[in-house]
Amino acid sequence: MLLLAAFFVLFTAFTEWIRFQPKASWFTFLGLLIFAGGVFFNFKIIQQKLKFNLKKCLKYGADGIYRKIRYPGYASLMIMLLGLSIVLSSLWAFLLFMVLLIPAILFRISQEDAALADIDPDRFELYSSESKRLIPDMF
Repeated sequence: MLLLAAFFVLFTAFTEWIRFQPKASWFTFLGLLIFAGGVFFNFKIIQQKLKFNLKKCLKYGADGIYRKIRYPGYASLMIMLLGLSIVLSSLWAFLLFMVLLIPAILFRISQEDAALADIDPDRFELYSSESKRLIPDMF
């Protein structure tokens, strides 16, 4: 479901861009910066994930990105697709992003939280109280 929602956002953004071919503006460059920030964040996540061990994290506590955010991969995906929707000046892609992708990600996060809680409920409770799902210190 998550992959399908991401595909719809990307497909809509590209088809609208091909159809209308908007001129570049400061808004386009802002979207490009947001997209580039998401890509950079994703590279940092991949570096961190190479050292990440779930059982060790639940036992001793997380470090790096995972100390503040439990699902940084989903956060970077949302940043990249938001930036791409802005770069391609696609209102429909942005609306699909809001209506399809965000609920799909939140649903997937709730499933993963439940699975992590099944592994070790006490430690996961402590980890979830110290970290947020997507946005540090907020959500």
